[in-house]
Amino acid sequence: MAAQGAQSVALKQRQVLEAGLQEATTLARGYQPLGKLQDNLALQTEFAKKVFEIAVKGAQESATTARQSTGEAVKIIQDRLKESFEEFRGSVSRGKSA
Repeated sequence: MAAQGAQSVALKQRQVLEAGLQEATTLARGYQPLGKLQDNLALQTEFAKKVFEIAVKGAQESATTARQSTGEAVKIIQDRLKESFEEFRGSVSRGKSA
């Protein structure tokens, strides 16, 4: 289960990275230097801001996927432990009866 969770997180990170790179490439292709230094700085600042937002969004999505995966793994372990304890109790109860 842990391996599946790790695969899920890695896949999500790859998808987010690809989407982010694609969006950054689109933004970079659309970048046209303007005549004034202030205008160029404003464009570069906007570009940097958008790339940062893409990175933050990707990190949040990866963290959410990791949390979900971990939560699912913990639930499976808890269920298995519960079943094992119930099975153990049943065998101890049968042993006392015999």
